Amino acid sequence: MQQTKSEGANPIKRYWALVPAFAAGILAGYFLKAVHPLPQADAGDDVEVRQEGYQLINPLLECEKSEGRLNVLIRSFKDGLVALDASSRKSGTITGSALYFRDMNNGPWFGINENQKFRPASLLKIPIAMSFYKAAEEDPSILSRKLKYEKEVPLPPDRIQAIVPQQQIQLGREYTVDYLIEAMIRHSDNQALFLLFGAIPGTYLTELYKALGVEKDVLEKIDGTLSIRSFATFYRILFNASYLSRRNSEKLLRHLSQSEFNEGLVAGVPAGTVVSHKYGEGGTLGGERQLQDCGVIYYSRRPYLLCVMAKGGSLERLEAYIKSVSAYVYKEVDRSVKASR
Repeated sequence: MQQTKSEGANPIKRYWALVPAFAAGILAGYFLKAVHPLPQADAGDDVEVRQEGYQLINPLLECEKSEGRLNVLIRSFKDGLVALDASSRKSGTITGSALYFRDMNNGPWFGINENQKFRPASLLKIPIAMSFYKAAEEDPSILSRKLKYEKEVPLPPDRIQAIVPQQQIQLGREYTVDYLIEAMIRHSDNQALFLLFGAIPGTYLTELYKALGVEKDVLEKIDGTLSIRSFATFYRILFNASYLSRRNSEKLLRHLSQSEFNEGLVAGVPAGTVVSHKYGEGGTLGGERQLQDCGVIYYSRRPYLLCVMAKGGSLERLEAYIKSVSAYVYKEVDRSVKASR
């Protein structure tokens, strides 16, 4: 399952100096999933007021419906996750991990090693897409601009790509920016990423990181890192439609919901559950593997954000660990919601 991409292309030094690990986590991906409307809270719930009429975003209008504290249905189940994590380490399934959970309606959250730094790899394709959509809100023609795929940019020789995209852009062809964004997010296509990175308009990307207070060394170093908690910020502003327009926030979350990778978060929830997520893998030849999966799980009436990073010697074991975390969290959210009725 090692990378088999051909060598060549002079831009590699430039790309890997500026985009540290964008292509290190390449997983598979084209799968069209039915997207169901996002249910709104019951009329009697004392929750935040959000704009209706969208499927994957939930724009915040007011903090509460009435006086008094928010009705938080999701209780903390951190102790159970700590036990699951400890068991996975003891069995050798993982050697390291970080988790972050957040109730996307009311805002309570908790984490395990959530401030631990890691290489975000392919997760960084999300802020690239956000930068283009932000620029397009000022100049819509940006999305119809065409870029030609002339040379393949290979990964560094010590990196491996364990899961290769099933659908990739073709050498010699021109693609619109809009299409390349979709290919980069849905198919996790690295070559689409490289083309887009070389064409990012202005300073939108660095300004996005600065505005969110997210560590920017991932833009400057090949081994740049950030935390799960920091990365979760990108999802929060997409879900709340507080950075991009509501149309573009919905569009990007829809692309994220159409990934084919089903071995992590998606594997832990019931079939048909909408999950807008991005995954990334890292590691070197003969070295420790890393897998992360982060996204919004659209549980009926209580969508939540779950981000999991795991390290270990086997990609299959890392997938199994993330699946077990996802299944546990879904079960606890479901139990809490049903207990409140």
